[in-house]
Amino acid sequence: MIVEKQEPKTPAGQPLLGGRPFPWFRILISLLLGGLGLWFVFRDTSQAAVVAAIQQARPGFVLLAFLNIGLTGVVKAWRWQHLFSRQHRPPFTAVFWTVHLAQLANTAVPFIRVNEVVRVLDLDRRSQVGKTRVLGSLVIEKTLELVLLALTVFLLLPYLVLPDYIRDSRLGFAAVSFTVFAILWLLAYQTEMVIRLFNFLLRPLPARLSQRLLPLVTAGLEGLASLRERRSVVAILASSVLVAFLYILTPFLLLHAFNIPLGLAEAASIHVVLNIGTIPSWAPANVGIFEFLVALMLRQFNQTDSGVIAGYTLLLHLVIVLPQIVIGGLAALRGGRGQLTSPTTNEGV
Repeated sequence: MIVEKQEPKTPAGQPLLGGRPFPWFRILISLLLGGLGLWFVFRDTSQAAVVAAIQQARPGFVLLAFLNIGLTGVVKAWRWQHLFSRQHRPPFTAVFWTVHLAQLANTAVPFIRVNEVVRVLDLDRRSQVGKTRVLGSLVIEKTLELVLLALTVFLLLPYLVLPDYIRDSRLGFAAVSFTVFAILWLLAYQTEMVIRLFNFLLRPLPARLSQRLLPLVTAGLEGLASLRERRSVVAILASSVLVAFLYILTPFLLLHAFNIPLGLAEAASIHVVLNIGTIPSWAPANVGIFEFLVALMLRQFNQTDSGVIAGYTLLLHLVIVLPQIVIGGLAALRGGRGQLTSPTTNEGV
């Protein structure tokens, strides 16, 4: 008698995804929020009005916005490359393709943020720099972006009326980001002391486990080594400020494309609200949520033309997402393994 092997059963409508039930509830919430966002944007206008507004947009400024997104990706890749120490610095091409592949993954995969995971795995595959070093560089990068975002909010306060949830959290947000950056800076300059401290803390653990953990800690601290190099610090800070400005420049250029009489301060506020409001990954490219946040800000700035508002939100979303899809798709097609710019011994992870 032949007994067929029974497949593990899961509740109806609950297929496994990485050992967990697929998040149907979150999908429904995402669709609801996205639908409400699109309704808010298009409720007072018509398709013809939106199409007419987009057709009347000045193509020169739209083209500049697309080019600015491309330049932003280049500068971000260059900054990330310099977040590695000279001894472990990956080639620029590997960093560039990894940045855009991660953006594509984050855009295409809903409900979870996979950007950092993809960057750790893909850059290590392309350059063999070591996963813990990549992770250390990402910690610095995210901290810098938090600091600059907090600084942008403070600079905007005298000029704009920002939403209450941003005003109420600005002090804690800034304090946390500056504190984390200060800790990272201290860790970079006190690496030996931190390693000795971890050696002491790991003593009670089994020797096999401590011998495995200590190299990971050491490699992670090596990811902060770029903060000890004066030229690297200058390059990192300068490129971070440039990236922050380029982020603001994209919505500013499109304001001019639609002849909306708003300036850099308003464009910066749109950037800040988008950064904070789209932290949860609700749906592919945050469709609906993105449009709602941009339209909300334009209405707060006393813009009343619903067709222009809807056209602006759609075109801004397209300008940001389309290069991610195109360049990210090219990155996905490019394979191969690279090498470090300087020969080193990589740690195993």
